[in-house]
Amino acid sequence: MHGRSKNRAAKNGFTLLETLIVLFIISLVALFGAPSFLESLRQYQLKSALQETYFLLKAARRMSIHLGKDITVNFDAQKEWCIALNDNGQCDCHTKNACSVLGQPYLLNRQGFPHVALDTLLMGNINALVFDRNHGISVGRGGSGQFSTPNAAGKFIVSNLGRVRICVSKGKIGGYSPC
Repeated sequence: MHGRSKNRAAKNGFTLLETLIVLFIISLVALFGAPSFLESLRQYQLKSALQETYFLLKAARRMSIHLGKDITVNFDAQKEWCIALNDNGQCDCHTKNACSVLGQPYLLNRQGFPHVALDTLLMGNINALVFDRNHGISVGRGGSGQFSTPNAAGKFIVSNLGRVRICVSKGKIGGYSPC
């Protein structure tokens, strides 16, 4: 009788072999799942950066009409890229409190999207767009920029009329058509 209770106690736990098999399976899932997870994170950040830029540009246009002020969208495509709105002309979006509309900062930068690069910027010589106070049109010219990750890229395009659109220039980004 004493021997039977000993066998039951031994069967209630896991053997070393069972534990090693489970650890092996978990490590395989992690090994093959990590690159896929990283790519999903990059895709999410790329799509988010495009959408946030779209909404920032739309807000600049809306504010220019509503406030009756020219709103400048400042771009800096360095490694630590940034985009900011200002109601007083050009500003340096890397300098704290340098860019604002009515004292409120409107800033988008790489800190929120560490896996995304702003690698192409076609805005003219000054890397800025100005939305006109009367009609919300892009004064003088439109422009475009491209955000990218290693496997995908998307563009934001602003027409001379101030209209903003997003398209995909490389890979697939859910919900957007190719350029």
